[in-house]
Amino acid sequence: MTMESANKSKDTMLGVIENLRFDFGGGEIQLQVQVIEILLSRPFYAHTSCVTRDTINGDQNITLSDPNTGKEITIATRNWLKVLGPGF
Repeated sequence: MTMESANKSKDTMLGVIENLRFDFGGGEIQLQVQVIEILLSRPFYAHTSCVTRDTINGDQNITLSDPNTGKEITIATRNWLKVLGPGF
């Protein structure tokens, strides 16, 4: 499925996360979330005091800080690259 953004760019949807829970200031709801690839840039990293921790197996933990409250959240990610064999 292709999605069109507000700026008229088009992106291929990578998948759907069903019944993802969001908490908006104490009011929790479940949403169906379409997943697309995005590139977050330096202003986002600076604003959230982003810290990344990389491991040898390709996993990465990303810690973001709320600039208003100082609350931190750490998000675990994993390597999406395919392992290439000999003579790749």
